[in-house]
Amino acid sequence: MATPRDSILGLGTSPATPPPTPAGPPAWPGKVWTYGDCDPALKKWQLQMNRHGYGFQGTGCCLETPRLAVLDLQRANGSTPSGKLGPRTWRAAWDGTAPTRGGCRTPNGPRARRRARGPFASRVVS
Repeated sequence: MATPRDSILGLGTSPATPPPTPAGPPAWPGKVWTYGDCDPALKKWQLQMNRHGYGFQGTGCCLETPRLAVLDLQRANGSTPSGKLGPRTWRAAWDGTAPTRGGCRTPNGPRARRRARGPFASRVVS
């Protein structure tokens, strides 16, 4: 028979059943984000976008790469591309049409490197 101590240590008991994954996106936090905004709630959206091929670290800041991902997601879902992350764009990350892989702009993505102009035209910049 398992003792209370065994239960705490997980001995003599069956493994806990993991909680079911929630259906759909997490609740929208109620804020519209634009370029330059930082918010811990943005991290959820960024990490969800990694399922669509983006390489976000989950900083919670909406800088250039997240802004471009917002535009890609809006285009893929027939929204007017505004660059603002509001309730429709939030939900689209979970329930909408994923952006095409070619639309990803991450440090390792296909559009990450652009050639410099001018005297250093052969130099690749990121």
